[in-house]
Amino acid sequence: MRPSLRMRREALLLFTVIHLTMAVGFLPYRCPNYCHCERRTKTVSCVRNLFTAVPLDLPRDTKTLELHRQNFTYMGRLSPVPISSLRKLNLTENSIQYMVDDALVNVPRLKRLDLSSNHLTGIPTAVSGASSLKELIVHNNHLRSLHVHDFANLTQLEVLDLGSNSLSFLPNGVFSKLHELAILYLSDNSIQTLSGEIFGNLSKLEELHLTHNQIQMVSMGWLSSVPNTWVLELGSMLEQGHPTAAANLLTATGTDFFLPNLERLVVSGNDLLDIPCEDFLLFPFLKYLDLSLNSITAIPEACFSMLGELGILKLNNNRIAALRRGAFFNSYSILDLDLSVNQIRELPPGTFIGTYLRTLDLSNNRIRRLNNGSFVGLEHLWDLFLMKNRIDRLTRAILRPLESLDILDLRMNRLIRVSNQFCNMSSLSNLALSGNLIEYISPGAFRGSNNLKGIFLNDNRIRTVMEETFDLPNLVAVKLDDNPWHCDCQMRWIREAMFPDSKRHTWMQYTDAMGVTSYTGITCSSPPSFANFSVFMIKESDIFRLICTNYVSPLAIEIIVGISFAIIALSTLCYVVKLYCKVRDLERTGAETSKCLS
Repeated sequence: MRPSLRMRREALLLFTVIHLTMAVGFLPYRCPNYCHCERRTKTVSCVRNLFTAVPLDLPRDTKTLELHRQNFTYMGRLSPVPISSLRKLNLTENSIQYMVDDALVNVPRLKRLDLSSNHLTGIPTAVSGASSLKELIVHNNHLRSLHVHDFANLTQLEVLDLGSNSLSFLPNGVFSKLHELAILYLSDNSIQTLSGEIFGNLSKLEELHLTHNQIQMVSMGWLSSVPNTWVLELGSMLEQGHPTAAANLLTATGTDFFLPNLERLVVSGNDLLDIPCEDFLLFPFLKYLDLSLNSITAIPEACFSMLGELGILKLNNNRIAALRRGAFFNSYSILDLDLSVNQIRELPPGTFIGTYLRTLDLSNNRIRRLNNGSFVGLEHLWDLFLMKNRIDRLTRAILRPLESLDILDLRMNRLIRVSNQFCNMSSLSNLALSGNLIEYISPGAFRGSNNLKGIFLNDNRIRTVMEETFDLPNLVAVKLDDNPWHCDCQMRWIREAMFPDSKRHTWMQYTDAMGVTSYTGITCSSPPSFANFSVFMIKESDIFRLICTNYVSPLAIEIIVGISFAIIALSTLCYVVKLYCKVRDLERTGAETSKCLS
């Protein structure tokens, strides 16, 4: 049966459509001149072309448009025809000062707009009307003020970045229509006032960044306007000399109010004099707390005990002079504690009882002496940093509680001897002793510490070291440079270990991340024949010159001469006394003889 005319027409039409569809697939993808286009992701990227206007021949199916580092000062309509597929528009690092009101009218589904590093002084009307936006980035412009209606139409906005501008005032309710807002950046501005009315109960806000502002007044209870925040970045935002603002910084309205989701709180650099322990009741699930760069002088007893999930605590760069017993009582959740750059002079016994620390940083303090109870309670500690203190004495008993220690940093202290302090530390893998005053290292200094992989002894006063000192099975790197080495027979083993085919001490061939080999910088200071001579440069044929000269020291000579003179003087005295006695005997004998004769 022959097919009807209608069926043949439909078949021909279908064939034509399929043919045209396939043909379109093989057509070249039209890309604007001087731009790069990624057909798979529908991305058009125009970078450093010095365009003064947006290219007119943009592909209609573009999803991402990047016009980066151009020469725009004026932003007209983005496209003369609708580009309904455009989702992301990057206009960063141009010189845009003005945008026409309908600049974005032909991109009705735009989700992300990045206007960072331009010259805008206010939020353009074109941006305020882009109701489809979910992310708006106006970072690093010249914004001086905001109007209460700037974001009224952006009800879908989830991310707003206004950081690094010149904002000094935020109108009440300026963010009140942003019911979906999750992340708000206001850092690096000049904002002077902080109140709850500004945020208008942003119930979905998860991150609020206010670091580096000049806030002089904080309304009590302002935190109630951001009840579900996860991250609060408030570092260096208070102007100095405003104690009331500091007192209200972590307050909320109502005695039953708390922030159940807050996990990260940064209040560094606000010149706080005291730790607001009672305010922490607002944040029962806090995991990260940064109180650094303040003027805190003391840590109240059990101040952090109510923070049962706190894992990281930063108290560095304060004025803490002493740590009290019980300061960290019942703070078992804290794993990382930073007390560096303070004025701590000693660690009283029991300071860290009640902790489960894994990392403790006490660098850049004034600690001179440690006692046997200083580290009690640190049985689970992995990393201990004591760099740049004044420690001049350290015993094995002091370090004994550190059963799990992996890294010990004692650089730039005043240690003179290494005897048995670091023996039998089975978990220790890295020991840093650089920049001390060490003159002597016992041959068994590291005996039993078989997990040691790195020992750093550079920049000390070591003149010689025995080979058995480094007989450790897992040793990978040893730093011995910048010491006044006395190159005699006791240093011969070091030169022999440098030979490429030597397998005695493979750590001598270790090269660090900077490309420096372990033996680099091992230079002789004495005897005169090898002064300022790199040990590595001593030829194999000259190793025999590394000899030990046995001679009596000047002090020994003085002692021997002194003893000799004393013996001679004593012998002479005895001889004189004996001679005197004989003379007296002869005198008596002569007198008796004369008497008998008479």
